[in-house]
Amino acid sequence: MDGVTCPARRRRRGTVTSSARRFSSSDAASGAEQRAVEGYRSLLRSRVLKEFGHLRLGDIRTQAIKRWLVRLRKEGLSPSRIRQAFQCLSACLQAAVDDDRLLKNPPRAARSELPPLEARRERYLSYEEFRLLIAAAHGMDPAAGVLVATLGLAGLRWTEAAALRRCRCYDAPGELRLHVAESLENVNGSLRFKSVKNHRERWVDIPGALGAMLGEHLMCRVDPDPDALVFTTVRGRPLDYSNYRRTVWDPAVRLAGLPSTTTPGVLRHTGASLMLQATSDLYFVKEQLGHSTIRVTEGYSHLMPSDRRLKAARLDEEFRVVANRVGFSLGSSQEAVITFPGPAAKPLAEEAEAPAPGGRLELPTNGLTVRCSAG
Repeated sequence: MDGVTCPARRRRRGTVTSSARRFSSSDAASGAEQRAVEGYRSLLRSRVLKEFGHLRLGDIRTQAIKRWLVRLRKEGLSPSRIRQAFQCLSACLQAAVDDDRLLKNPPRAARSELPPLEARRERYLSYEEFRLLIAAAHGMDPAAGVLVATLGLAGLRWTEAAALRRCRCYDAPGELRLHVAESLENVNGSLRFKSVKNHRERWVDIPGALGAMLGEHLMCRVDPDPDALVFTTVRGRPLDYSNYRRTVWDPAVRLAGLPSTTTPGVLRHTGASLMLQATSDLYFVKEQLGHSTIRVTEGYSHLMPSDRRLKAARLDEEFRVVANRVGFSLGSSQEAVITFPGPAAKPLAEEAEAPAPGGRLELPTNGLTVRCSAG
């Protein structure tokens, strides 16, 4: 009919480029997909729009997307980067589906070609390495030393520490806690305060030594306004991750003699290791770190070797008693060793590896006994 556009033809209008432009500038677009487009604009331009930008929305086929994913793998792009590119394409086309300009989202049928993510074991610092980093940062700027200690002992994400405010540091009788309720992120060169990851506000219990350091820092270097940020630049501005890495963090890492791959994220893993050395309660660690599920926290279970070795040794003793009663002559655990299958199996009696055994973590509190103030 004249003057009436067929719905099927209307869905064909527009290209991937126009859809990406509309999506990234839309106020309605939010959530993880919107942040992905904001965070990977270069990837969107160089990989997604270069391949599909000229195509009309109705001309994109699942098989073309699968061939594109295979080609990215052959070009040597990392699995995580390929998945990010796929997420960008899927987000743009999903916006077209929501606007009724596309009937379905083709990338969702191409997920079978996504490469699996490589399993990796996160690096964490030993007691001695952690102490050296705190000392190096403290020597450059006392506030930097407090920030390093907070990242490591409280297990905060960088974005959470950068958004911590005076009014969220509590020192009730017998209780030192931080209220993690905001994050500070750099989005397209602009610092924005947002809700924490997974929208999970939490309370983090901190050691008394860290409370003393924070208390001195709050009194001497932080504005008395309850909403004042706890950690800022020397000019009192919010911390930007890239600038801080370049001007403070990386020099402190070099001064401490640590690998250049030591990032602020390593301190979060260090915090997890310190907590798990103090307790084997995974649920407590989950709540401290703000993980969405206990399965995420279980990824740190390899940091509890001594506890697992102790349980295995106890199982060994119990099994020997049972085996001897039914006729086997295994003797006691001192006379023979039962090892578990696997590469480089070691005797159960051997002590588990642990960072810098013995000790207490001495923090540079300069003899302060001040405790954290709520302002």
